[in-house]
Amino acid sequence: MSFPLTYKNNMCFDYSSSINIDVINSALIKTLKSAGASDFKFKENTIYFNLKKSILQFKYSANFKVINEKDQIKIGYSFSLIPVFEISLFVIIFAAFASNFSTYSLLKFSIIFLLIFYPVNIFFISNELRKIIKNSYLSVFPENNSDYSKEQQEWMDNPNKCPACGAYINEYSSKCVNCGLTLKYGKKIKSNINQTSAKKRKITYHYKKTK
Repeated sequence: MSFPLTYKNNMCFDYSSSINIDVINSALIKTLKSAGASDFKFKENTIYFNLKKSILQFKYSANFKVINEKDQIKIGYSFSLIPVFEISLFVIIFAAFASNFSTYSLLKFSIIFLLIFYPVNIFFISNELRKIIKNSYLSVFPENNSDYSKEQQEWMDNPNKCPACGAYINEYSSKCVNCGLTLKYGKKIKSNINQTSAKKRKITYHYKKTK
């Protein structure tokens, strides 16, 4: 199944080969249990479970899959939108029988309701699952508890690199020529011209009459 009945996405993290993927799966299951997940199944490196982390607290099925990709680990997740579809259908049918909507008004209401209800639930559920994934990852790699990647952290620690894109800069740079980031601490270039003495000079003009 695919959208609109299923939503899929993933998160990528820096990965250390010294940690077995089974350890990450164990961390995911532990975090899921603390979040109230139930009906666990493990098949083909995929964790299947049911969860009630939603706006209306309805139960939905979801899964996590851990994939090792060279120096990164990708944790894919997907969840069923069938409960969202069923609730939407119920509301629309109820509105059709319990109101005096015309066919046009009912159609208009249905479209507006679906355009709001679907995205809001997708955002909420996806955000909850991403929190679970991140907390699980950080429980295994606590040293990576940062909103920045290792590469970005190196840029920020290096005064000769732009903290946003990693382009080379110098101490006099006030703006990154690569990404346009304004750099607050750029030094001003000193001029060897004595501007103070120049201001004190007076220029006198003499006019001569021509014959």
